Amino acid sequence: MAAEYEEHVWEAAELMALIIDEDGTLTQKRAVGELRTRDADELIYRNRNGHPAISKGVLAAFRELTDDSVIWERGKRRWRRRSPSDPEGRQQR
Repeated sequence: MAAEYEEHVWEAAELMALIIDEDGTLTQKRAVGELRTRDADELIYRNRNGHPAISKGVLAAFRELTDDSVIWERGKRRWRRRSPSDPEGRQQR
């Protein structure tokens, strides 16, 4: 069972990276929706604000896959490709 869960984690992370490759951005809302349509509810939880969020395991795998090429825009609640003008760090305002 643990191996199957780990496989789902990596599949979700790969899907997220693919969407960013294709569209340039990915909102948290869309990422959650994509996981739900793929019956991957075990990878979603409610955060302390009551919003659906993506499991820490998926986010760790996603960081590993995208390295420094993708950033998180906290205010817009989305990931996007890094541009040359972005400051260092994964999280941007």
